[in-house]
Amino acid sequence: AVFLWQHERSAAEERAAVELAGAGKTAALQRFVQLHTGEEIAVPALLRLAELQYRQKQFAEAAATYRQLLSSYPRHPLADGARLGLAAVDEATGNLDAARAQYQQLSANLNSYVALPARLGLGRCAELAGQVKEARQYYEEILGAGQGSPWAQEAYTRWLILNRQQPVASASATNAPSLLPVPPGPAFP
Repeated sequence: AVFLWQHERSAAEERAAVELAGAGKTAALQRFVQLHTGEEIAVPALLRLAELQYRQKQFAEAAATYRQLLSSYPRHPLADGARLGLAAVDEATGNLDAARAQYQQLSANLNSYVALPARLGLGRCAELAGQVKEARQYYEEILGAGQGSPWAQEAYTRWLILNRQQPVASASATNAPSLLPVPPGPAFP
């Protein structure tokens, strides 16, 4: 009986995973989340839904979806991804103080999968606030810590743009990091 129950549960989870993989639109993801409320498979669906809403510039909806994930699954490994998403929503809507506070908290754990993107967010917030020196510093930290990562690629691009807009003073130019060319690839938010 236990084996049969485990087999049926495994098959149901597999069907849900296939359904989630095919859900690419907001409405389909919302239906999926409703059908699987309280189940582990709802977590990546909520994260995908919030990211889709964010990309469509539906910032209030994205924030609500990220908060739903955090309230329903606060200890889930993807919860920090939702926190990062909330910080990005704050950044996109001009609430830089809240975004910086969240990014700072997320970047504190250097072993976390969100540490480098949070550092990148801190750099972008510094840029938006006109704090070019601080932004450069964040980007240089990412270049050192995340070599070969997409975050390092974006940090390198932003670092170059900042240096072209406002060249580094000659005294600190000799201390600039040794940067290897970064291969082209997708941009990350």
